[in-house]
Amino acid sequence: MMENAIYVLHHVCISPFVNRSFFPKYSLSWSKQRYRPMLSIKKRRISKEEFLQLQSQEPRFWDNFERFTLLLIVSTFLLLMPFLWYDKRYPVPPSTELLILIPLLILAVFIALFLHRWIAKVEGPSYSASPNLSVEEWHIKSKRVIHREDIEDFGPAYYFQVMHEGKEQWLFLWGQYFYDYDEKYDFPNTAFTIVRRADNQSVLGIKVHGEALAIEKSLPPFPKKAWRAGKTEEDGDLLLEIPDWSYPK
Repeated sequence: MMENAIYVLHHVCISPFVNRSFFPKYSLSWSKQRYRPMLSIKKRRISKEEFLQLQSQEPRFWDNFERFTLLLIVSTFLLLMPFLWYDKRYPVPPSTELLILIPLLILAVFIALFLHRWIAKVEGPSYSASPNLSVEEWHIKSKRVIHREDIEDFGPAYYFQVMHEGKEQWLFLWGQYFYDYDEKYDFPNTAFTIVRRADNQSVLGIKVHGEALAIEKSLPPFPKKAWRAGKTEEDGDLLLEIPDWSYPK
């Protein structure tokens, strides 16, 4: 009698909770998926905090004034050099000097304005923002990372092995934005998110979600000749394999 009671207690009350088949199948597959190397990119509108962050980085009036003044001084000096050289060999009367200097100064102002607007146009996309700006969230999970030494002062570079669009690839990330996160977080990391502007891919922030990931190995810097020619990898590139830059190309 006692044996029958124990048998019923074991198979009816206990077994279902320790038997794996009792649990939903998706719970096990989700657990595996959670730690599977992957890259997913989602687009959304910029958040209020990110918008304020971009606004705080936008150059102020005195920054623009200081840059314009420096450009004006350089432009004036370059325009005056030929005139000073000529005046030293063939002295020019003061009245003639004034007639020459005024047009030179006006020309220097136009050159400084042109250069200032050109520089602002080049830098503008990194700072200008609107509440409707689109950003991308790069969700990255990886179990392997390889480090590339910096060729100059462009920041740390890493190859993360990920699964993207059904293919095992290497995601190359390179930039000075890592300077703010290498010491602050355990980075490289098994899981992290990079927020980028959708228009120019500049990085707004990084959040880590996993554990510190050990660097598998460190590769030498890119050859300068290949890098200057634009043949090397760029930040955000996806590669089927890591190119061998150990020999000149």
